[in-house]
Amino acid sequence: MLDTGSKLTWQHLHATNLNDLTGILQWMGDQHGGQAKGLGLHLHIHIYRNIKMVHVKESVKKMMRSLVCMEHLDFTGTMEKIEQDGGKPGVDWVQDKVQSQFTLAAMCWEKCFIPRVVWQNDNTNSNIIEALHSDVNSEGVHCSLVCGVKKGLQFDLMKSQSLKVWSGQFEDNHD
Repeated sequence: MLDTGSKLTWQHLHATNLNDLTGILQWMGDQHGGQAKGLGLHLHIHIYRNIKMVHVKESVKKMMRSLVCMEHLDFTGTMEKIEQDGGKPGVDWVQDKVQSQFTLAAMCWEKCFIPRVVWQNDNTNSNIIEALHSDVNSEGVHCSLVCGVKKGLQFDLMKSQSLKVWSGQFEDNHD
């Protein structure tokens, strides 16, 4: 608020209509526990990687993936079946999602407060975010706040210069 003079707003909570571009429309993050304590309470997440890594039968993984949807015929019953058929890994997976307090809403539109039109236009792939995360980490990790800000600025300048060069090459090839 000190930087911008206004509070953080979310389009699905603060907009007066669908044409109102007030606030943040979408923000994507992973299911890191630290995000759950802050912005993660409001975010979409990627979950497919976590499903791929859990040690359960493919039929249980299929049920897990079915929960990522607009609407589900039996969301609660499917979660119970995952716990039943998935053994301890299935129980742990379900409990992790329940305890996060935001994952279920990020998986299924019926469980969230985001307008349907926003949900439908969401990018369901977090590969770009993961790639950027990796790029930024290559600049350094475990930095002080000041050092992190300076490294972030340097990273942004480098990306900006790269885009200018790429854009110029693209224009030269299409003239």
